[in-house]
Amino acid sequence: MENSIRLKAKGINFSVEVEGNISADKLKELRKLLEVIVSEDVADFDAYIEDELDYSLMEISPDLKRKNEFRSIAKELIYSEEEHLIKKITIKNIIKIKLNKSEKKVETNLNKDEWLSQISDVFSEVSKKNVSYGILHIITSVDEGEIDFLKDSFRKYLFFTPLKIFLTKKESLTKTNVEMILFGNDLMGTEADE
Repeated sequence: MENSIRLKAKGINFSVEVEGNISADKLKELRKLLEVIVSEDVADFDAYIEDELDYSLMEISPDLKRKNEFRSIAKELIYSEEEHLIKKITIKNIIKIKLNKSEKKVETNLNKDEWLSQISDVFSEVSKKNVSYGILHIITSVDEGEIDFLKDSFRKYLFFTPLKIFLTKKESLTKTNVEMILFGNDLMGTEADE
């Protein structure tokens, strides 16, 4: 017994049209063929997304790009949000050397005034109400208290926005690098935030 069939399907890399009469056995073969075509198309689409992600975020440090959790979040946000904005800040650390008769101690502290000034400048250009997700990546050698200060001051600007914060500890006494990736719509909007 033959069945009448009319099918049109489109994917990223294919377009299929089937029309005519087909037996049940041939219908099973056709289904298997279509499954192969669709699975290849999905694999091509996944590769396309990875390439697009690498291109869109080429300004991001290799340290952050290597983090699987970041890649997973960014992949989703790149395609669900209209825009993303990447901002980078470098803060000069304050180095304190304490010399005693028996020991020498070197402390690295964050230049908090410089950080507050720079983050204020970044967010004066951004329409905070249009930010739907924020990612902060801190690359530093300062202690946890200083890192918490960076995180808290970032959160103050995006209080109601979902945030993900990544940390990379690097032994650099002289600077702290911060990468911010903001996702949303009309991020540099003309309406000023209140």
